[in-house]
Amino acid sequence: MKEPLPLTTAQLNKASKLLRAWFNFKVNTDEVLPQYDLLLRYRAVHQLPLTKATMGLRSMVATEKCKVEVSQRLKRVPTILDKLAREPTMKLPGMQDIGGCRAILALHP
Repeated sequence: MKEPLPLTTAQLNKASKLLRAWFNFKVNTDEVLPQYDLLLRYRAVHQLPLTKATMGLRSMVATEKCKVEVSQRLKRVPTILDKLAREPTMKLPGMQDIGGCRAILALHP
């Protein structure tokens, strides 16, 4: 299987504009399908770095023998679309919260 070409900022900016228009019912679904695929690819490229960051966080807190709950999440596609619609100048490359991880530490008396 052929590797997909890397995503460019120009592609993602165009996708942001068309996805926003689609979310607001200004273009039809057929017009936006290629941009929707770009959104899925853009979201997916965040998975590996997010997993690595989460594993590093788990390792760090385990070394300190902390009682901790570590979790991670990728922003869901409907939430990404909603954010694009709510923030008219937002573009996918500028969306800083596609993925995140956190540690909730127990308090020690």
